[in-house]
Amino acid sequence: MSGRPTLTLYIAISLDGYIAGPKGQLEWLAQVESPGEDYGYGAFVDRMDGLIMGRKTYEEVLELGPWPYEGKATYVLSHQDSIKAGPVTPFTGSVEALLDSLAGKHQQLWLVGGGQTLQGFLDKGLVDEVILSLIPVTLGEGIPLFLPTGRQQSWQLAGVRSFDSGLVQLHYHKDKA
Repeated sequence: MSGRPTLTLYIAISLDGYIAGPKGQLEWLAQVESPGEDYGYGAFVDRMDGLIMGRKTYEEVLELGPWPYEGKATYVLSHQDSIKAGPVTPFTGSVEALLDSLAGKHQQLWLVGGGQTLQGFLDKGLVDEVILSLIPVTLGEGIPLFLPTGRQQSWQLAGVRSFDSGLVQLHYHKDKA
């Protein structure tokens, strides 16, 4: 294995562009829960060999119960020297330095939620693939997925899936042109 791993942003988003409510609320995601339907999540997680998340997201995941990413290398970006103990590797450097350090160690990395963390990778053009699960709800306010970057990035549509719950999944690859 060599070279920089492929970085995928796989996330749910409201119709008005938010990934969470103003205080990080996620209860709105439950409106599309359907018995036996995981919207491709299981297959997606199976193809990932590691995760990257921010400190706040990591601490929120710890509060939810048992660690859901057992067996997956997880890297937590933080500006602090220490984070809550857990099954992760903390990283305090730049997003570029993190990806450089993971070259040859991973092929597929999942960029897990957290507005500030996501923005760091998006700003630098480091995200290779985006899978958005568009939830049919408007939140009115909250944590936006996209903030101004000052630069345009082009994406190529790789697929669209719609579900009876109203969820629409959009799959894009970074435009190589």
